[in-house]
Amino acid sequence: MKTKTKAQALLESSDSVKPSDIADYLAELIWGEFGISTCNEGELNDIIYLNKANSIARRAYGEDGFLACSEDEIKKILNVHPDLLKKSALARTKEMLGDEPAQEDTEKLAKIEAFFKAIDSFLYDVKRVI
Repeated sequence: MKTKTKAQALLESSDSVKPSDIADYLAELIWGEFGISTCNEGELNDIIYLNKANSIARRAYGEDGFLACSEDEIKKILNVHPDLLKKSALARTKEMLGDEPAQEDTEKLAKIEAFFKAIDSFLYDVKRVI
């Protein structure tokens, strides 16, 4: 029996997911990593806008960059700045899963798509106000 990872359990337990949970799930699915904190720079750059994350990490924590942050700091940065996540990672994940993904992956992907739609809606509203 396959045990569930922390990110998989979080995605299954909640109707709304945090950006850090999405990043963890994508890292696990695409590269088999145990969450985003174990990814290398190239892998991270496929999931998030790493240059932007690096400058946020420098300002917020005085670290040399995003990769130098602790796991908790990484999660805080992602959860405060959900726009760091790349939609292209979702497309890549869908491509990897193929035409008929497992039911549990379909449900997780639906939650992630809902997250990105909420972000798009929020950003649209912000642009209208500005």
